[in-house]
Amino acid sequence: MNRIGRIAWAGLVGVCLVAGLGPLTAGTLLDVSAWQGGALDPVITRGGAPSLRWAHAENPALSVQFNPPADWSGYGALSFWLHSGKATGAAFMLIIPSENAAEEGSDYYSYKITVDWTDWRQFLLPLRELGAARNPVGWNKVDGITLTASGWDNTPNPETVLHVSDVELLAVQDVATSDEEFFTSLDLARPDLVAVKAAVDAKDWVAATREFARHIRERQAPRWTIDWRDHPFLGVKVPAIEEDRAPGQWDYYSTFVTVDWEGWKRFELKKSDFQGEAVVEGKGKQGKKPIGWQWIKNLSFHASGWELTPNPETVLCFDDIALSGPTGRAEVATFETEGRSFGGLERTNEQAHGGQFAGKWGNPVLTSGITLWRIPHDWTGYDQLEFWLWSAKATGGKFIIVLDSDPPQSQKGAEAWMQKKFAWSYAGGREWSLEFKDRIDWHANPTEGEFRTHLWNESLHRHAYFTTLARAYWETGNERYATALAEMWMDWIRCNPRPRLTSGNGNAMTDSSWQTLTTGIRLENVWLDALYRCLGAPPFTDEAVVAIVRSFGEQARHLRQWPSSGNWLTEESMGLYTAGMMFPEFRDAPEWRKVAVERLYRQLDDEVYPDGMEYELASGYSNWVVSNVSNLVDRADMNGLRAELPADYLAKIEKMYNYQLLAMMPNGALPGLNDSGPADVRGALARGYSLFPGREDFLFGSTLGARGTMPAEVSHAFPYCGHYVMRSGWDKDAVYLLFDSGPLGYGHEHEDKLHVVLWAYGRELLLDPGNYSYDRSKWRRYAIDTPGHNTILVDGLGQNRRAHRAKTLFWPRPWDKPVPPDNDTLWQSTEVADFARGTYRDGYGPKADASVEHTRRVLFVKPRYYIMQDTLRPSDTAEHAYEALFHLSSENAVLDETTLAVRTQNADTANLLIVPLAGNGLAARVVKGQEDPVQGWANGPWRPVPTAVYARKGSGMVQFAYVCIPLAKGEDAAGLTVEAVSGAAPAPGELVFEVRVPDGTADVFRIQDLSPAGTALVPAGASELQWTRRAADGTESVRFAVAAPTQPQ
Repeated sequence: MNRIGRIAWAGLVGVCLVAGLGPLTAGTLLDVSAWQGGALDPVITRGGAPSLRWAHAENPALSVQFNPPADWSGYGALSFWLHSGKATGAAFMLIIPSENAAEEGSDYYSYKITVDWTDWRQFLLPLRELGAARNPVGWNKVDGITLTASGWDNTPNPETVLHVSDVELLAVQDVATSDEEFFTSLDLARPDLVAVKAAVDAKDWVAATREFARHIRERQAPRWTIDWRDHPFLGVKVPAIEEDRAPGQWDYYSTFVTVDWEGWKRFELKKSDFQGEAVVEGKGKQGKKPIGWQWIKNLSFHASGWELTPNPETVLCFDDIALSGPTGRAEVATFETEGRSFGGLERTNEQAHGGQFAGKWGNPVLTSGITLWRIPHDWTGYDQLEFWLWSAKATGGKFIIVLDSDPPQSQKGAEAWMQKKFAWSYAGGREWSLEFKDRIDWHANPTEGEFRTHLWNESLHRHAYFTTLARAYWETGNERYATALAEMWMDWIRCNPRPRLTSGNGNAMTDSSWQTLTTGIRLENVWLDALYRCLGAPPFTDEAVVAIVRSFGEQARHLRQWPSSGNWLTEESMGLYTAGMMFPEFRDAPEWRKVAVERLYRQLDDEVYPDGMEYELASGYSNWVVSNVSNLVDRADMNGLRAELPADYLAKIEKMYNYQLLAMMPNGALPGLNDSGPADVRGALARGYSLFPGREDFLFGSTLGARGTMPAEVSHAFPYCGHYVMRSGWDKDAVYLLFDSGPLGYGHEHEDKLHVVLWAYGRELLLDPGNYSYDRSKWRRYAIDTPGHNTILVDGLGQNRRAHRAKTLFWPRPWDKPVPPDNDTLWQSTEVADFARGTYRDGYGPKADASVEHTRRVLFVKPRYYIMQDTLRPSDTAEHAYEALFHLSSENAVLDETTLAVRTQNADTANLLIVPLAGNGLAARVVKGQEDPVQGWANGPWRPVPTAVYARKGSGMVQFAYVCIPLAKGEDAAGLTVEAVSGAAPAPGELVFEVRVPDGTADVFRIQDLSPAGTALVPAGASELQWTRRAADGTESVRFAVAAPTQPQ
């Protein structure tokens, strides 16, 4: 049976054709013998037919099973009518099972309905918008329909009585915003849209499209970071990839310059000054095979690579760059007009040679290379390159000038996308590839089994390959790339209409097209970067340009409607703001910007801790947040919109840069806590310095101490983040440890409380496992759970704070105290020592068994080594097995079977020696690359790493103690011992041990815990921890003490 009808749907009116197998009629679906949980009611009818009565007080569920399963793959929507006698506010779930025998648990689609109406109401649910739980087989296998008022945090309401009628499947064709709706959504009163308005008034949509596309191409504002009018290769013959004379290597002309002068210096470099060979790191000098002087792709200057090390004191300014020869003189760059084609240089009036402005290369450590694209590309008529260069200081630093004479390599990646070959991998996971023979299947996701992940389909919809194709067009002028991009773009817009009922976040496995994070990513950067490179390309027709701008509007409205939280909210807000900034032609654009700014402003208080980290506590994601909230300032400034930001917006960002500075390791990176890898923050701190020019310590951090002012603090506690940083200084060889005693984190969390990361003498020594692909593999579980971290397993089980998410994710608000009231971590810092003590008491294993609590103490004996002490305190009398884990950043480590000390085996760099307090049944082993269970692995790249495991069994209180001693390159630890101090028997819970070094100095440590029962206090006046130093001549002095707690820990 076929039927054509008009369906009003959230303001969208479209013609819907129900074809194919025909709709499932009420008589078929509502047969009493088929449905369970209700009864036909001849009193309340619709269209004269009885309805199915469902009283929640009588039965919490109404369901029908299909045997065999039904095939709904030919349909687009499920329609049904519900009658409610009272708006009770109760909620129930629509569940459509599609069980997958290969997966554990229930697999289904779902939609939540709240009873907030009376009388009849139609529900028209696009199948693609329903949420998906686990891994449903698909709409070709539908096992039934269930309406349930229990479960999913719902409770049956005895007053709720519903009637069901007219359940149908519809082949709905989604309809995008019409021409009239789009053009009337614009601010047609704008003077620059006069021609568009005239066409709209005449309802001439072809003319309106032509005039609006012309307006977008011709407007000079707003500004983006790139402009299609600056295309460097239009009209230029660009070599094809087949013309590469030496595939597999980069070919260019080059010469080196030493910064051995101060002030201005003129350079005249002849072609003969540029060598035909260059140093390739790790390979020595190699011959180059440039295409020739008829093809110079770009001119660049580099301070790293080629066995160069950037000199942080080098500051250079360029001016009057030109070519000269028989052809005449060609001006390349004078910097008198503002341009965006010399990537990496800052236009400045601090120094200038021939005019008022020059191009400043201010920090070669952070910006190690600068490139000029808009140059004459055929140099056959020129003899030399000329420029003036100002140096602030004769530093002796070196840089290389490179004349790129290779075919644009962006063509290689673009060719794969041209053939619709998609390959994807993430954070150590395997690569999954798929080639589409014809059109792209936007629901595709080839990942499977335990490696099944939403990330593949998300990457398909985040459109990074748009950038690849756009850059290939930008670097070649070849319209093939622009044509492929335009075709993919239009296909995506046609095939992925805006959802009308949901946020689009419910089915990321196979449809993340309108997921709010993904939508934010597209609008915040990807689409604009591609559009502004290709706007002048013929394949970007008037119709294509209008379709793209129309989609910008639809996506902005979607982000306006569906805000989330965490780093998602930041990216969504930036996407919304950027759409409002770049397309002020929309009437709603000012409101989009206003809402986006309000969300980000509020987020800086509600979701960023007072000590500077975004409350997911994942280093990489927090850095993404600070980058985005800073982008807002830059983009507002770029387009004269700073007045729209709150007066104190910028001030609220400063705390995030504070965290980056005070938590970074000596190499300028943050440890990769939670779902992150080590994240270099030097560039971020340079940006922080540009936003806060009075913060000379930000400049210090960005240059690793070469410039700026050293931070006033060395070690630092972040009580909200729960990160306690103990360092010896701010030099590159400093000793550094981060102790993690904070909340689980709002998202991207790892089960790793009391975990430590250690860096010393130029390298990481105790590492964090980093991230792993977001799948369900054993590798992912290892990376996010306790076995991958430097803390303790109890009876072979890891921590389980996720079982208590409501109380462990983040500190309760408000965050208006210096320290969270519930934070019981103790921190003390003096000139000679740092100390932190934290406790984990949220349970271990799947059942979050809390019968054992773990307390860890970390003492930094400045500037040399760390004492770590663990106390395991059970509430029962059973014997427990404990394993302390130390993941070592090394290829190999050796175990001394006598002392149980473990030492890394790094030949040419620093090492770590771990010496435990042995005895009392302590056992030790080193594990590397174990797969069952997974142990001894880390990311960056994913690899096996040696892991020291110290094990002890016992009932009652069990204690461990270890000395972690970083060793500089070539340093020998012979003669260093750790021994229990003999003499009087220690009190219950007391440890007394001595660390003796070869020069005769001995450090004696006394640690007093609570009694095994966990109730008695340390005697009044005693110390929880005391460090006494005994010199070689026998004199003793108390160097550091921690007062005993006055309440049980």
